[in-house]
Amino acid sequence: MPRIRVTVTLIRLLHAEATMTEQRFVDIETKLAHHEHLVLELNDVITKQQEKIMRLESMYDSIVERVRSLAEVGSTDSNVNEVPPHY
Repeated sequence: MPRIRVTVTLIRLLHAEATMTEQRFVDIETKLAHHEHLVLELNDVITKQQEKIMRLESMYDSIVERVRSLAEVGSTDSNVNEVPPHY
């Protein structure tokens, strides 16, 4: 009789361990799915930020060029309209 009791107890322990292991796999798979979704969302954010950075860099380059051209025009115009110092 004791041997049957030990075998039944062992089977119950193995079943409980298998159930816990299966639940751990389910938990890990759930976390992995969540992380995969999060990575995709972060990738979208990074892609949008990179596009915005590229637009801002282009705008910055245009502004710098515009300021340079205005500075060049301003320096030549100031000589034409400049009043001589003796007036």
